[in-house]
Amino acid sequence: MKHLDRIKDAAVDSPYAADYYYNRGNVAMAMSNYQEAVDAYKQSLLRNPGDLDAKENYIYAKEKLKQQQDQQNQNQDQNQNQNQDQNQDQNQDQNQDQNQNNDQNNDKNQDGNQDQNNQDQNNQDSKNGQQNQSGTEPKISPQAAQQMLQAIQAKEKETQDKVNKEKAEALKARQKEKNW
Repeated sequence: MKHLDRIKDAAVDSPYAADYYYNRGNVAMAMSNYQEAVDAYKQSLLRNPGDLDAKENYIYAKEKLKQQQDQQNQNQDQNQNQNQDQNQDQNQDQNQDQNQNNDQNNDKNQDGNQDQNNQDQNNQDSKNGQQNQSGTEPKISPQAAQQMLQAIQAKEKETQDKVNKEKAEALKARQKEKNW
């Protein structure tokens, strides 16, 4: 790449500019710099539109660039999902800690006056009522979540089977029409 940069000014104005950009694209592909390769092949094709090798390499470089971008998007999505999962785990841990603290407080209160316990329960009931009214949903157990996930996956499989069956029937219908 260093050598190509040295001759850039002379090569761009010469009749060999298409070859210069073609070679620059090849070097960029070898270095897995797909964006630069696409740009270089494009410049080569602008100077020599009949170069079939440059066309093939341009198409290949564009496909590799798209794959690279898709992979980066997937990695970002996975990182976001992992962060969300970690946040959910932290929230569940905090909720469990709060529940344990509440249980400990309730045990201490049971040792005391029965009337005080009744008042605490009434206060907790009113707090719970306020929390349920404010839109917070109760937490589900891991077993229930697993069952829900399995049910969703089963529905998805049924839907995919149905779609595949319809595709197969459409393909058979087209094959019958083209019986020549």
